[in-house]
Amino acid sequence: MLLKAVDLGLASCWIGAFDENAVREALDIPAARTPVAIMPVGYSAESSGRPARRPIDEVTTWL
Repeated sequence: MLLKAVDLGLASCWIGAFDENAVREALDIPAARTPVAIMPVGYSAESSGRPARRPIDEVTTWL
């Protein structure tokens, strides 16, 4: 999901540390369910562009 968001020109971040009870209440999640991650998605206020790709010989080893 994170990669697809970036592919669509969106920004996102996986969050695993949050108040489970607050999220459960805000999203009306039943007590029997446990939220384990939050992934906000939206347009970034800053435009960082895509990082330059490293040449293939720098990231591979041929045996």
